[in-house]
Amino acid sequence: MKLPESWVETRLGDVLERVDTKIDPQTSSISSHFYIGLEHIESHTGHLLREAGDKTEGGDILSIKTQFKAGDILYGKLRPNLNKVYLSEQDGICSTDIWALRATRVIIPEFAVHYLRSPAVHVRASQLAAGANLPRVPASSFDRIPIVLPTILEQQRIVDLMRQAELIVESRSTIQKAIGDTINEHYAKLFGDVFANEKSWPIAKLGTISNVVRGSSPRPQGDPRLFGGPVPRLMVSDLSRDGLWVNAKTDSLTEEGAKFSRAMDSQSVVMAVSGAPGLTAILSNDACIHDGFVGLRNLDQNLLPEYVAYTLNLLKAKNDQQAVGAVFRNLTTDQVRAIAIAIPPLELQKKFREFLLQIKTLQRDIASSNEQLQKLLDAIRIEAFSGELTAGWREINSVEITAAIADRDELLHKKSSKPYKADELDNQTQPVTSKSVRAKTRDAASPQRLKRVEHGRPARHWLINELSEFQHAIWTMLRDEWRNLVIVDDPEAFNDFCTNPQTTWPIEHFNASPNRIRRTLEQLAALGLIAKVSVPRQNAATLQTEYLTAFRPLREDENSRLRDAAMLKNALNTNELPTSYSAE
Repeated sequence: MKLPESWVETRLGDVLERVDTKIDPQTSSISSHFYIGLEHIESHTGHLLREAGDKTEGGDILSIKTQFKAGDILYGKLRPNLNKVYLSEQDGICSTDIWALRATRVIIPEFAVHYLRSPAVHVRASQLAAGANLPRVPASSFDRIPIVLPTILEQQRIVDLMRQAELIVESRSTIQKAIGDTINEHYAKLFGDVFANEKSWPIAKLGTISNVVRGSSPRPQGDPRLFGGPVPRLMVSDLSRDGLWVNAKTDSLTEEGAKFSRAMDSQSVVMAVSGAPGLTAILSNDACIHDGFVGLRNLDQNLLPEYVAYTLNLLKAKNDQQAVGAVFRNLTTDQVRAIAIAIPPLELQKKFREFLLQIKTLQRDIASSNEQLQKLLDAIRIEAFSGELTAGWREINSVEITAAIADRDELLHKKSSKPYKADELDNQTQPVTSKSVRAKTRDAASPQRLKRVEHGRPARHWLINELSEFQHAIWTMLRDEWRNLVIVDDPEAFNDFCTNPQTTWPIEHFNASPNRIRRTLEQLAALGLIAKVSVPRQNAATLQTEYLTAFRPLREDENSRLRDAAMLKNALNTNELPTSYSAE
């Protein structure tokens, strides 16, 4: 796909700054805070699921949070929450599982929000998420995700067009809210206030009317022997998508993996205890639940699942106040067992169920329409970020765009980040860094676009962008600082090399062990970014030739392995095996 001439491609880290101001609500001089957790941001739409004026007492917030300002972008960095993107309208604090991102002068916050919600970014971020229990996107990887950047003028035009499309979605949301209000009114008519038990019906705790069981997860996460099979596995995103009746279809387990999880039958009541604690639904299919859920088994015959699930959702606000934990605000199994609900006559519960079933038919039609609308919005986003949506507008406003290009590129240069056309990035073999830009600026009075071609090898910029911070540091140091070295993987010699400050100073701030450096070199070699070679050594005791593994930068000479062998042979003739030696 060829971008418009007036667009450039840069990286998210060049246009969005991460806010790192932390606050401990327990010791802060401010008594109450506008707090946003992952559970308060609606998936896909970014709607805030709490009133703007609601504040939480500092004593009720149990861990350090990130402080953000109005206009900052809140982005859920955990894999299940990457589609939670919210543009803040007021100052507040947020969970540390949310990044607060501040737009620089080259990008409009609303444009950045639309880009972060686009399917391409969501898929890319999902691939980058790492970690066993709670996969999250590393900051360095997120910063290297590409972003296409029109001028500020065209960004505003795209934002305006997207806003018109979103008005349709908002009208649908208004209808959904009206339906929800109608259900709440019908519930109150039959059962009264959920908190007050005005009709003095018997009260029972969930632990006495059902067998409350905690879900479980097979380990390790992502093992193909356990994950990706035919057994559905419920996720919080399923509940957020479907509402009261949930169809588990986001994730799945193999038959073997299901043995290490918790199976729940169709029509069982399930409750999220992390991520969105208290959110409750009824399973529409047999599924397994992980340790972020509890399930209600053997529900008392005097209670219907529909009444129980809807009542628990009404109690969710109260459940949230009881939630504990630093990573997620979690509900414990004992807390769930202690939740008390009224037990009204079964006939009234049946009437409520019939009413819900009628609403369900209407909601199914709306959901189908919303799905088509979401596909339309995704198609509009694709056109927006390819330049097709504003092609005609650019022709009419070409003079203004030309002036705006200069402003944008000047700001990017001041940021020590170079913009790239898409075709130029295809020839890029290293990410643009402040250091590389400064070096280039020193060498030329008028900075040129950075372009590095390594001896005619295929372009690898896309692969370099996927490296972790430590992998990238090792790769850069081997190529720049250690470019004349071949690192021999002899245990004693290698350990000496890794502990020698004269050779490892470029990465000493990582406090990396020799094993970590060795593993990273193996990984880089497997990716084809450095060479892994075998070099001979004569065993002094047996006089037999042994072969050692060694690592070196890529070279132009295709027969460089023979050069390594010859050079090591020369070194051995002096009866001295170096930990590293000059390759030139």
